Amino acid sequence: MMSSIMKNSLRNNITFIVITVAVLGCRKDTPVPVIPNPPDGCTEDWCHDFPPEPGFGYVFTSSGTQYLSPCFNPNNNDEFVFLRTGVSANAELVKYTISTKEESVLCNSVPIATAPKWGKQGWIVFSTTNWKVWKIKDDGTQLTQLTFDVNDQFPMFNFEGDRVIYARMKNYTNFELEANPDLYNEYKMMVIDLNGNFVDSVMAPHVVPGNYYQNWTTAAVDENNQFFFVGEFEGIYSGIYRVSSDLDNVTSSPVVSLYSSSPIGLVTDIVYANGNVYYTRFREALYKGSTSDGSRSKIKIGCRTRYYHHLSISNDGSKLLVQKVISTPLDEVNIDVQNEVWLLEIDGCGTEQVIGE
Repeated sequence: MMSSIMKNSLRNNITFIVITVAVLGCRKDTPVPVIPNPPDGCTEDWCHDFPPEPGFGYVFTSSGTQYLSPCFNPNNNDEFVFLRTGVSANAELVKYTISTKEESVLCNSVPIATAPKWGKQGWIVFSTTNWKVWKIKDDGTQLTQLTFDVNDQFPMFNFEGDRVIYARMKNYTNFELEANPDLYNEYKMMVIDLNGNFVDSVMAPHVVPGNYYQNWTTAAVDENNQFFFVGEFEGIYSGIYRVSSDLDNVTSSPVVSLYSSSPIGLVTDIVYANGNVYYTRFREALYKGSTSDGSRSKIKIGCRTRYYHHLSISNDGSKLLVQKVISTPLDEVNIDVQNEVWLLEIDGCGTEQVIGE
């Protein structure tokens, strides 16, 4: 996996992007390639914009039950887990069977904060609102806290499902980091076994001081335990990079180039299948990028009123689960946001709502 070994927060990354745009504004822009749209018949026929933004910004609210972060069972394409909010005090971790529409609540006793990841050994991992990594068996038993550091986030499995990789963050202020840049070395990717025992850690280099190119909150792993993650190397241009199974050997150029200059369009999730990375961008489209030649295409068109968030691919590479975000302007200020789980064919066609109001 991989989580953000980012500067101090998304806010700092956005500040860096804005500064970079200002500094490089007089340079000749690199042409942004045209990305093919989905084939005819595979697009949805509605996509609207928000009303003009008021001076104090929009007010986003979510009414009712929300269905978030679907993740396939890597051993059974008929099952997945997701998070359900709006029902109990904590988010519920729910297991769902597609063919029978049966569901069971696996956990609601701890405050789950990040997307659950389901490993091949039958364990599910997540982190909580107090930033600790937990595991639970996929039958809802053996709920166990795995980490006890200050700020442990965004766990995921290696391909075999016998190692957990997560980001160990630290709660330093900007002042502390600027006064002592060595504190950045405390931001690491940690590798533990299924019992929480330390296996390895890695701190990858950064290009711009204080702006680490890793963003491992969104990452994917292939069958060779190569990890793909989003990073920024050259100002506003970013990409999806590849790192070897030991997490040390990062490619010096992106496997897939991205062009992002604002919070709109930032990558929110990545999954891997059949030599391609599938990724979503905030309030934008759902994309496919080839890890062999870097070419890109749109699987689904998105916009501010409809886009796609968390992704999961079936183990045979034929289906794609998505968290679909539908934002409806109620008036000139208030935006109602609903989250549903949809099942797509891997090419983006054949869409089916699985869970939603």
